[in-house]
Amino acid sequence: MSKETDDNKADAGEGLLSRFGTVPDSFAAATPHKLYRAMIVPLRSLRRQRILVNDTTKIAEMLESRAAEFSRPKEVPKESFTELGRTIFEAGPEQYARIRPLVELAYSPAKMKRYLPRVLEAGEEAIARLAKAEGPVDIAAEMQRLATDVSLRIVLSLNVGEGEGGEIAALLPDVATRMARTGMVSEFGGKDQPKGKGSDGKALAAALDAHLEARVPGIAEFKGPADVATDLMLTQHPETWERLDAGFVRHQVTALLVHGSEALAAALSWALYATANDPEIEARAGIEARTALEATGPLEFRTLARLRLIPDILNETFRLYPPIPLFARRPRQVELVTDIAVRESGFLFISPWHLGRHEAHWEEPERFDPDRWQRKSKGTAPGHHFVPFSEGTRRCPGAGMARLDCMAILTQILGTFHLSALPERIPTPQPGLALRPKDGIWLNVARR
Repeated sequence: MSKETDDNKADAGEGLLSRFGTVPDSFAAATPHKLYRAMIVPLRSLRRQRILVNDTTKIAEMLESRAAEFSRPKEVPKESFTELGRTIFEAGPEQYARIRPLVELAYSPAKMKRYLPRVLEAGEEAIARLAKAEGPVDIAAEMQRLATDVSLRIVLSLNVGEGEGGEIAALLPDVATRMARTGMVSEFGGKDQPKGKGSDGKALAAALDAHLEARVPGIAEFKGPADVATDLMLTQHPETWERLDAGFVRHQVTALLVHGSEALAAALSWALYATANDPEIEARAGIEARTALEATGPLEFRTLARLRLIPDILNETFRLYPPIPLFARRPRQVELVTDIAVRESGFLFISPWHLGRHEAHWEEPERFDPDRWQRKSKGTAPGHHFVPFSEGTRRCPGAGMARLDCMAILTQILGTFHLSALPERIPTPQPGLALRPKDGIWLNVARR
């Protein structure tokens, strides 16, 4: 293999995902600085070829123009999720092509508008809880509860404060832990059964089966609660008129509840942390949010569309703290990456974490600077250096809903509370189903 300058290629054996079957204690601590300069990074491994790809041309090929020539890694081991089944996130190419249009219909713009009042209701309840807090608050724990509440309201018309909703919410964290560990094995290779705690999903599957079964009589008459679960049960494929069977609906509901709540909680937590760390940005965001909240009536689509700073805070959060910091593809045949021949058994990693902090793609990449998006600084134009939800046919179907939820909730919280960081408590990013803080995020919270 020919040698290139460190700006184009680096060899990283120390740190990054050195143990592929477990969740690293600290994602940030496990990433050598040279990974933020190199375009192609061979990762040392005795078992398989592993290449980190920061080159946007190659990423565009992998995710869009030549996506069919790359596959997702092997599916989650069957014994790990017998009860939960295959979701849209684990589906193979043919199954995914059948599912995706149905899920997209459930998250259409018209449906998103219908769900906004539920998001705002959950946000108001979170604000009431925060108003009672005394002393520093673990904002990550509060956002996890809020995100779970939002997901339940949108997907099942339940909430965390009621019996059935509370029971389902209590089952989600253990399932998320198990999904994260088995998911990393699926995505990155390693032992078939990773060590660690976590539920296999039997109790959650039983609870969801009971809930969805109670809807069947109404579904037969084209009736049911106005939520994602009903949409999935009623929606027909626009070309084949096909519907998802009941078992598969439950699989998708599980994925949307677990993945959706984890990703939303992570995005909100890091956005509030980053904002609290910059007093000037925090003050300006508070003014913008307060102005929006004081407009006539509750928050609406058109009010959120007029925001400028808060959407840019969200962009910066997705850049610096992407919900999914790393994902993988495998070539279906030998693939030449610069001068490296990657076999079918090899892994090509795309890391939104590294792309968002890469020196070649951004100006002052480590700096939290929401204003860069209005200045149209280097990196802010659309491109494959900014893929927090992936791109192409595998782009997260709930990305638009997640962004809307975040904007609405950030407006509610920043317009109501003044936030300030605790310098002695710096959170540690830790990847799981989403990039979460290892020991929470502690902030001072006071009413404006």
